Amino acid sequence: MVVHVSRAVQSIPTLKLLFWQLAFGSMVFLFMFAIGTPFTPVPCASDWVNLAALAALPTVVSLGCTTVAIHCIGSTSTAIFGALEPVTAVALSILTLNQTITPRELWGGLLIVIATTMVVCSDRIDPVLLRVRKMFPRHPRS
Repeated sequence: MVVHVSRAVQSIPTLKLLFWQLAFGSMVFLFMFAIGTPFTPVPCASDWVNLAALAALPTVVSLGCTTVAIHCIGSTSTAIFGALEPVTAVALSILTLNQTITPRELWGGLLIVIATTMVVCSDRIDPVLLRVRKMFPRHPRS
């Protein structure tokens, strides 16, 4: 939200903003390490490659894309699309990994899509929800 509201932050180039996001995250990590959070060393060299890939793809690329999206379509639209991420992850795991979907995952995805649709259509839904709410007035307790 701050990126969309603040003109000063909005004028910062994407890579510079991404750098500061990652730098702040690194400071938090170092603080947690300094106050005694245990650190588990990586046992072998091949695990370092996996760790670097895990750091680069889901973190740097994801934050970079999110920052670009905020600059292009705004923070509200980016947050709405971000809410659909679990649904996308399940759909991709079904399509690419041949995983099966459970009824619980199906209901969860359906609830996410309904909630996202309500947010997108909130201007048109608000009057309807207010009418329904007025049907059930609250009475003060005696």
